[in-house]
Amino acid sequence: MKNYTYSWIILSCIFYCASATAQINFADEAILINPEFLPDRIAAMQESTSPMRSVEDSVVIDALVDSVVIQREGSTAWYKYQVRENEFDNGNNITTETIINTNEDASFSSANRSEMVYVQDGFVSQKDRQQGVSFNSWQQQFREIFTYNPNMDNTETILKLWQSNVNEWADYQQTLRTFNGQNQMIEKVTNNWNGNQASWTPLNKEQVVYDGNLQTSTIYNYDFGTQDYALYQKIDNTFDGNGNSTGNSIYFWDANNNDWELSSESTIEYTADQKVTKYEYYLYIANQLVLGNKYDYTYTEGLHTQTVISDWDVASAGFVENSRRLINRDIYGNVLYVQAQDKDLNTSQWESTSQTWDYYYTYIYGEEDTTVIINPIDTTTNPIDTTTNPIDTTTNPIDTTDVGLGDYLEVQKLAKVSPNPSTGLYNVQLSNELIAIEKRIMVYDMNGQMVYSAKMDGTQLNVNLDNLRSGTYFMSIQTSKGIINKKIILQ
Repeated sequence: MKNYTYSWIILSCIFYCASATAQINFADEAILINPEFLPDRIAAMQESTSPMRSVEDSVVIDALVDSVVIQREGSTAWYKYQVRENEFDNGNNITTETIINTNEDASFSSANRSEMVYVQDGFVSQKDRQQGVSFNSWQQQFREIFTYNPNMDNTETILKLWQSNVNEWADYQQTLRTFNGQNQMIEKVTNNWNGNQASWTPLNKEQVVYDGNLQTSTIYNYDFGTQDYALYQKIDNTFDGNGNSTGNSIYFWDANNNDWELSSESTIEYTADQKVTKYEYYLYIANQLVLGNKYDYTYTEGLHTQTVISDWDVASAGFVENSRRLINRDIYGNVLYVQAQDKDLNTSQWESTSQTWDYYYTYIYGEEDTTVIINPIDTTTNPIDTTTNPIDTTTNPIDTTDVGLGDYLEVQKLAKVSPNPSTGLYNVQLSNELIAIEKRIMVYDMNGQMVYSAKMDGTQLNVNLDNLRSGTYFMSIQTSKGIINKKIILQ
């Protein structure tokens, strides 16, 4: 399996870039975005009239994703690598985000959980971060408390660390921000807590100066020795005629040469209908190009369906493709699953062996009419048959006929589960056209573990789950016509 170095976009343009397409407010100064899924982020920004929710490393932000299950290639078979679960309040804000990683032998690897409280929709007032020490044991790590002005600019953030020896939170760091009338930060002060003096001690101060058209922001860093501000960083932003960001260049001040030194630059290209088609990122050290990444985006019927990732090759002084992400969606535009594929650098062909797909993501949504699961976790086999490489990218990188999306949605109509919710007994009724074919019903919990399995004869079966805990489960009815998936609630 290959290791890749990815450039991560700082969505707020290194703290100080004003968005020309949407008013976005974040409790955190910078939100790191995986460039593989940049089109989804950009589209949400362009369409948003309210603040965006911050979901760490999330692919889909315009739907309520209850859970994401990620499979990874192991030494002999696929295994459940990561499960991400979200809980929401009535305003569709994420209140709990849990990420659990497991090893190939299904043992615990690592985990973290974030719990958020909102002062209003989209604006976090408190965020607690916990670290998992086992599958069912959590340890407090840190707490962030956010304060806003009437314009909902984040004017203060206090970071507290958990003191396990006394079981209480202790102040650690404070960040104060001042904004102008255009919601732009013009000063940031960072203080550390001094326990001996029981007061905040200055750590860092920055001032930001914007040019008239907001395309350049210059950051001055305060020198506590000279008690004066000195040049520190400059960000040049570019925009197209529609107000979309087309990239930026970031410089740091070189006091020795008394000049700006280029640190990184990025470019973003759009289609006529303002969809992102390409993102390039370059990193420089001592004005020498040392790293580059390129992401090419493909759309099918207006939806982002493929990202091809390329790395800068110093020898050829150009980009070389190394992997791609194939994004399969339902009729609502929600992501069904994501496949990751490497490129054989010797043959320049997309690999088509059993070790092709190094990651496989399954998305589970909260809304009943968009609840879909493709191939629930089964580590005994490879969930994707890559021996024939079913997706032909020479014509259409994602063809819904190839991936069976239309057939999949039709098959879902052939089964009904009632009552739902239930206290334990569910009646599964299938269409008569399935009467003569072999069928099997399996039920999975939110961790992807199978908790029930039975062979089904005929078109009706009573499924008794009263021995399980209350919660959300996923029923998979496997037939020769396809897999039927239903979300069920056990009360």
